[in-house]
Amino acid sequence: MAFAPAHGGRSFVEGFDLHTSRKRVTFGCALKVWQPFQTPSRWYPMQISQLITELKRSLGSHAVVTAPDALATYDADASMLVACAPQVAVIPTTPEQAAAAVSLAVAAGLPIVARGAGTGIAGGAVPVRGGMVLSSARMDLIERVEPRSRRALVGAGVVNAELNTHLAPLGVQFAPDPSSQRASTMGGNLATT
Repeated sequence: MAFAPAHGGRSFVEGFDLHTSRKRVTFGCALKVWQPFQTPSRWYPMQISQLITELKRSLGSHAVVTAPDALATYDADASMLVACAPQVAVIPTTPEQAAAAVSLAVAAGLPIVARGAGTGIAGGAVPVRGGMVLSSARMDLIERVEPRSRRALVGAGVVNAELNTHLAPLGVQFAPDPSSQRASTMGGNLATT
């Protein structure tokens, strides 16, 4: 089923399909469930293949996800309302790698969606326009804890419960207590606050 935008311009998504499979509904971002939306390359100054090559060179091939089955991991959050696969997902281990990935995606004209553990129920980690998902899952270092000033320097991928386990011997805790604290991450907490 295809819909033209009300304003008469060209729609971003040329096909608008509703699929109900595994209690998922896909709105205009994927033509089939679990299949990435193919954005016309004329929209981007850098080809997707060139972007992927540059990402692998900058981050290492282990940090770049391109296989369609693997990209399905990044197509939804815990809300399960919308499923939209990205064209690529990156999993940096340092802020510098994250910055390099963002710079490359911007140069390619790709939308970027930051993702923690995907436990949110607000849809914030769903790449509804395709593009690149930047996962903070491997940015999981607890660098410094200052109990006296009640500050900690941690990576965006640090899991809430793991931080509290680290803090317990110091007599302090990280106060936010989401029901998903055994899986939710600091980056995700900040992104959905």
